[in-house]
Amino acid sequence: MILLLAALSAGPIAKFDTKPPLSDYQSAVKLEDAERCLIDLAQAPAPSVYRQPDRPNDVMLLWFKAPEGGGGALWRIDLRRDGNGTHVKSWMPLKQAADCAPRAG
Repeated sequence: MILLLAALSAGPIAKFDTKPPLSDYQSAVKLEDAERCLIDLAQAPAPSVYRQPDRPNDVMLLWFKAPEGGGGALWRIDLRRDGNGTHVKSWMPLKQAADCAPRAG
C-alpha cells in the first residue's frame, strides 16, 4: 500500500505541484456542494476523489485519461473548506468547473 501511494505521489498527481493552477480563489459555495457538482459534470467523466482521514476539510479531485490515451491525469482540482465557503485551486480549464464553485464577491 505504501509503495502504491509513493508511486501515485511521484506520478500523475505530483505533476500538478510543479505548475501554477489555472485558478486559485475563494468561493461562497460549500465544499460538499462544489464537490457534488464537479462529480456530476456532464462534460467530463467522473473524477477520482481523494481524501485523507487527518484532513477532513480537504478534497482532491482528479480526472484521468482513458488507458488508451496514456492513463495520465488530465485535470486536478483541490477544494478546502474555508469558513462558510471553499478555497478552490484548479488545474482544469473548463468553464463548467467554475460554475460549480464561482468566485465569491
